Amino acid sequence: MSSLVKFTPLWGARNEQPMCYLLEIDEACILLDCGWDESFDTRILPPIRDLKKLAARIDAVLLTHCDLMHLGALPYLVKECNLRAKVFATLPVQKMGQLTMYDIVQSRTAKEEFDVLSLADIDAAWDLFVQLRYQQTTSLTGKADGITISPLNAGHLIGGAVWKITKDSEEIVYAVDYNHAQDRHLDGTVLVDLPRPSILITDAYTALDKPFPGGKKAREAALLEKVQSGIDNGGNVLLPVDSTGRVLELMILLDEYWSVRNLRGVTLAFLSPESRSTVDMAMSQTEWLSKHVNHKFVQSRQNVFHFNHLKRCCTMQELRALPMPQVVLASGL
Repeated sequence: MSSLVKFTPLWGARNEQPMCYLLEIDEACILLDCGWDESFDTRILPPIRDLKKLAARIDAVLLTHCDLMHLGALPYLVKECNLRAKVFATLPVQKMGQLTMYDIVQSRTAKEEFDVLSLADIDAAWDLFVQLRYQQTTSLTGKADGITISPLNAGHLIGGAVWKITKDSEEIVYAVDYNHAQDRHLDGTVLVDLPRPSILITDAYTALDKPFPGGKKAREAALLEKVQSGIDNGGNVLLPVDSTGRVLELMILLDEYWSVRNLRGVTLAFLSPESRSTVDMAMSQTEWLSKHVNHKFVQSRQNVFHFNHLKRCCTMQELRALPMPQVVLASGL
């Protein structure tokens, strides 16, 4: 017998706002992602009254990535709406996602009055997490009995997941913000290798973007050229970045460039309240990185996140103590 499946965008549809979707399979209610942005503006969310009713119905939450766009509103739903469902994610999404939330809350409280969320609110939400490995299948319970879920590699961010959701003969694949390309530290998504599902839920976030002429290598070369130009002209370079996601790829790129060009007289720094914890956590997640990175680590014990030039700064005071000129990756402060 086929299941009754209903998909409802709660926010983040038909625009580039953070995403949160409701998937109903018969009596079960599954929340797919729970994003917010750095404004923490409640006006982009449904009314609190509706959110409280929704939270009481949720049987499970599935998170795809460790950035604000995919999990930023989770502590708010736990704090204000009494969400108590289990939250399923890979280990890096859990750990790096928590650092993402710490980063933004500490950045906001350092420069203004901010009471939407606290570090304690984040910890309370993260107590609900259940860690899963790639391709590990687990069964949901309660109203969701009979449904199995499994995370698969999405590429894009460390631990990022494409979710396969199965009940009886119905197979649903939830895939957003995936990446087919091979990165310096991540393999591309396995989405193309999956059998055709009954339902595919995906996004078209970059569908209208024009490809950069020459592809990824040319795009990286253009960035490095701009950075070098700033240095050659005697200036400092500021690169706004996320706190735990694509910044990892950028740090590897720039640290390698510093070695090739022998830029010992130029400071390369990562400024974030959680900069040390972010890099330390990334170093401990080698099993979630690409086959190439893992092979290199096994052969030489060389960790791709052991940087020769990058300095980690948690405060502006630490950054100011470093020599000029500076190239700074900044996620906060």
